[in-house]
Amino acid sequence: MRFGVISQDEKVKSWLETQIEIFGGAISDDPDIIIIFGSDRDFLEALHRIKGKLVLPIGNSGPSFFSEIGVDEVHQAIKKVVSGDYILEEAMRLSIEVDGNLMPPALNEVAIFPSKSAVPMEYVLEVDGDELFRDYSDGIIIATPTGSTAYSMSAGGPVVIKNADVILIVPVNSIDPGRRPIVAPGESLISIRDIGSRYECEAIVDGIERVKVRSDVKVRKGDSIRIIRFERKILSKGKITRKKKVTEEILKLPPSAKLILKVIEYEGPLSRKEIIERTLLPERTVRYAISQLLRRGLISRSLDPRNPRQQVYARR
Repeated sequence: MRFGVISQDEKVKSWLETQIEIFGGAISDDPDIIIIFGSDRDFLEALHRIKGKLVLPIGNSGPSFFSEIGVDEVHQAIKKVVSGDYILEEAMRLSIEVDGNLMPPALNEVAIFPSKSAVPMEYVLEVDGDELFRDYSDGIIIATPTGSTAYSMSAGGPVVIKNADVILIVPVNSIDPGRRPIVAPGESLISIRDIGSRYECEAIVDGIERVKVRSDVKVRKGDSIRIIRFERKILSKGKITRKKKVTEEILKLPPSAKLILKVIEYEGPLSRKEIIERTLLPERTVRYAISQLLRRGLISRSLDPRNPRQQVYARR
């Protein structure tokens, strides 16, 4: 069985390759199985470049939303994979076209928002050519069942059993109080057109890849990804409980902290100065909001690799 390893840490990558060979696997440039070591964000980013392979996520800080195992379970996991003692979870991904250009496939969601936070945007939603409504809101999220427990859930979307063949459409903070999320059949073609705002709008895939939108975004079911699992779960109670706890913590935050969390989630790691520039909040307000987010474990703090003299804040 041929393996490949993706890791930001070269020492960890070398160590994993050694473990694979110890248990009878082979390292190959054309692998059957790709082990992805890192955070959930690292896993999502790696999947944007992977097609037609089996993947095994290993959490760098233990089990997470995508990873069932951490470093402590590596030996047992690799042994089981080499011997074929595993099951496969087939996860839907979204195929996304922005102004006719194909984006990387989304495991969680594609979100369309103005490039400046807290600025409304206008758009028309179509499903299979039928216009459903014209809306004014902060943005809109198109999510998979896997993504139903990610940003979609934080924006008020429903939790969906992960093997359901559906696509979620979640308007974010619509000015219409009656606007509700929509569950569309998996084979639907979803079009977001006539997109407009005072600022340029962007399509963001899994909170990582982003591109400017001039006129329209088309979303449909794309190729799936097969994830190696060792226990069959239709709906992970543990993951839902953790996500619910995170959502409850977010609801307790002051508006300034919620805004900063949203900006970090879709801009990526930012310094305090960059947060102030993007949110236009006073420095004192930003400092307090950051302390609240850190205390609740919603963001992490690390040295900026571009400038070791300053710190950056990232979504956990």
